[in-house]
Amino acid sequence: MKTAFVLALVLLIAVIDLPQAEAGFGCNGPKDHNPYQCNAHCRRNGFTGGYCNAWLLWYRCDCYN
Repeated sequence: MKTAFVLALVLLIAVIDLPQAEAGFGCNGPKDHNPYQCNAHCRRNGFTGGYCNAWLLWYRCDCYN
């Protein structure tokens, strides 16, 4: 049981420490987000539009059709 707990803890720390993408496409956090930049990024890539979505502990640009 201790081994499973330690392994799960190490895995959790590794996931939290993963490097995030540098390009936020306008969605860089609650105090630094530009939904128009995200929308423009999505439109340039063939989608109908996009919006900033707070997912877990970081913001990301979600595109939709």
